[in-house]
Amino acid sequence: MGKHLYLIIFRSFVLSAVALMLCMDRVFAQNLVPNHSFENIGNCPTILDQLNFTKNWYGLGTADPSPDLFNSCAEAGTMGVPANFFGNQEAKTGDGYAGLICYLTSKSGKSWKLKDNHREYLMTKLLEPLQQGKRYRVAFSVSLAEFCEFSVDQIGLMLTDKIPPIDPTYIDFNYFKPQVRNHPDSLLSHTNRWITVEDTIVAEGGEQIITLGTFIPDKMLNPKKNGDGQNIFYETMEVPKRERPQIAYYFVDDIIVSPVDKQPMLSEAVTKTLEPATQLESPYFGYLQEGDKVVLNNIYFEFDKSVLLPESYAELEELLNFLNIYSEYKIKITGHTDNKGSDDYNLKLSLERAIAVARYLYQKGIPLARLEYEGMGSKDPIASNDTEIGQAKNRRVEFEIIGKY
Repeated sequence: MGKHLYLIIFRSFVLSAVALMLCMDRVFAQNLVPNHSFENIGNCPTILDQLNFTKNWYGLGTADPSPDLFNSCAEAGTMGVPANFFGNQEAKTGDGYAGLICYLTSKSGKSWKLKDNHREYLMTKLLEPLQQGKRYRVAFSVSLAEFCEFSVDQIGLMLTDKIPPIDPTYIDFNYFKPQVRNHPDSLLSHTNRWITVEDTIVAEGGEQIITLGTFIPDKMLNPKKNGDGQNIFYETMEVPKRERPQIAYYFVDDIIVSPVDKQPMLSEAVTKTLEPATQLESPYFGYLQEGDKVVLNNIYFEFDKSVLLPESYAELEELLNFLNIYSEYKIKITGHTDNKGSDDYNLKLSLERAIAVARYLYQKGIPLARLEYEGMGSKDPIASNDTEIGQAKNRRVEFEIIGKY
C-alpha cells in the first residue's frame, strides 16, 4: 500500500512538472522578441563594441553606436558575467546580457570631444508584426553598471513599423515616442538588482521594430550621482577628474513583447471610434478644443536664459492640472522670442525655453509621449517688434492641443 501510494505521488509530481514545463514553453513561445536575453551568440565577446556577436540584435546611435555584449564565456573582468569592465552583475536570465550608454557628456570639452545627446540604442525585428487593436505585454529589465558615476530617470522601448531615422550626428527627439518606459519619478539607480519596466499596449498594427534606450535630450534628463560609483575612465584617461567624461551605462536583459489573451470587445472599439469631439473645460484656461493655442502669460525666465523663475510655477501648475484632468490629450509647447539678436540665437533660446517648460511637466509625471516642443525664434510675432510692449508680447511660450495620444 505504501509503495502504491508512493508511485501515485511520484506520477502526480512528474505530470505536474511536465505541465509546468509546457506552460513555460508556451509563455516563451509567445514572446515575439528573438534572442530576448542575448543567449544565442556566434562568438564569445572579448572586447567592447561586439554586439554583432549576438544573433538578431543591432546597435544604433550617435557618434559611435556600439552597445556591448557580455557573457559568462568571456574573461572575467572584461566582457564576462558576472564580472566585467563596467561592474559585477549576474544575468537575469541565462548567461548573457547587453549594455549601452544612456548618458555621456564631457563638461570641459578638453579631454574628449562629445556630441550633444550622445546615445546608444539596441534594435531588433520582431518575429512577426503586431496586429491592430491587439493587446501586448511589453517588458524589459535593466541594471545600472556600478562602475559609472551617474544614473538617469528615463529608459524606454519604442515599437515602430520601420527602422527609426537615427542620424549619427543628430537625433530628432520629437520623432521618438516610446510606448513603454519607467515612471519619471523612479530613478534607475540600482546596481545590485534588476529592475523590470513593463506595460500593456494596444497595437496600431504593423509594429515590428524594437528600439530600446533613452529617448529624451540631456536637457530633460535628470542625471544623479551614483553613490559610490566611480568614473570608469579614471584608469584610461590621465586627466583631472573634472575633465573626464561623465557616464550612465546600463545592462539590459529579458526583453519581452507577448500577446495578452484578453482582447477588446468589438463594440468597445466601435464606440471609441465614433466618440464625438469634446470641448475641454478648464477653470483657468476656459473652454478649449483640439487645435487651440494658448499663450502662457505668466511664464518667466532668467534674462537671456532658459531657467524658469519661481513666478512661473503657479501657471505651470494650472497647466499640469489641466493635463492631469484630460490625461488622454497631448500638447505641443512652442517658444518664441522678439527680433533682437541673430536668428540662430533666437531659435536656440526659444527651443531651450520650450524644453524647460516640457521638462517641468515631465518631472511632475506627464509622460513624454504627451509632450512635443519646438522653438520658433522670432518667426511668428503676435505684435510689432517696433515697441518694447510689442517685443514683450512676442517673448512668449504657448501650448497647442494637438489631439489624443
